[in-house]
Amino acid sequence: MKTNCRSNFSEFSKDVAGPSISQWAIVKRKTVEKTLMTYARRWFRRHQLRNALSNIKMDVELVEKDIGLAKGSLYQEAYKPFWQE
Repeated sequence: MKTNCRSNFSEFSKDVAGPSISQWAIVKRKTVEKTLMTYARRWFRRHQLRNALSNIKMDVELVEKDIGLAKGSLYQEAYKPFWQE
């Protein structure tokens, strides 16, 4: 009795095949969306914090001295672009 190896392999590959390409695309898209949202939230929070720092209405040098920061460090932090840590 002769068996067809090709048909046996195709039956085997159906059983062990992983997710389809469309399923991988959905997973990849969700991962990219999650990553982009994480960055967007992080950048928005930095923008808010730096905007608040730039609007301080008290003596900045006194505040820096009081909390132990180098002179001008609050100014540097306030005017950094939002994408920089």
